[in-house]
Formats: sequence, structure tokens, C-alpha cells
Amino acid sequence: MADAVLEDENNVYYPGLVKRIESGDIQLIDVRGKEEALGQGLIPKSFNLPFGELKDALNLSDDEFKSKYGQSKPSKTDTNIVFHCGIGKRSIKALAVARAEGYSLAKNFPGGYKEWAEETKK
Repeated sequence: MADAVLEDENNVYYPGLVKRIESGDIQLIDVRGKEEALGQGLIPKSFNLPFGELKDALNLSDDEFKSKYGQSKPSKTDTNIVFHCGIGKRSIKALAVARAEGYSLAKNFPGGYKEWAEETKK
């Protein structure tokens, strides 16, 4: 079997996500709603920043971001920003928002929490 593709220009796939989580080299942003994220659970190393808050959040000061989300605000030059949602629809929109705000190196986990949950049960 050929090696799995870990990531490309826009996406980090499941094997690449696992590798990044294990290495600690990730800022994994869960853009599901708070209730959805808390009800289903979180992917390790992720934090919840609902899609509807994303654009405003990326424009907060570093201190305001940390106070509101409990995490350091990502830098526009960070290469380890990855968005995810439930099945990949909101996270691809989040990626577009982030890139429009200058986070040009951010990526998307297209499988979302659904793929994570299915793969970790194997």
C-alpha cells in the first residue's frame, strides 16, 4: 500500500493530523458551535472558536483573544493552523475567512470530527 498523503496546500488529512497532534505542532481550531463541540467531544489539542465568531476573533488583540478563548492568538505567519468542524463544510469556510484576514498558511482538516471519531474507533 502506498504511503498516505499527509497534507497538501489547503488540507491536512487524517494521517497528517495525527502526526501533527503527536508532535504538538498544531493550532487546531474547532469551528463547530459550542454546544455541538461539547456534546460530541473535542479532538485532542483543539480549542473551540465557533465559526460565527471567527472573523471578529482574528481581529482581537492578543490579550483579548487569550482572555476569550484561553489560547494564544495565532500569528498570520504560523504554519500550523488547522481548522476543523463536524464534516468539513464550516471548516472550509473558516479557511476562506482566515485567508482573507491574512492567515495565508492556514489549512483545513476536511474529514472533521466525524472522520476523527470513526478513525479513532478502529
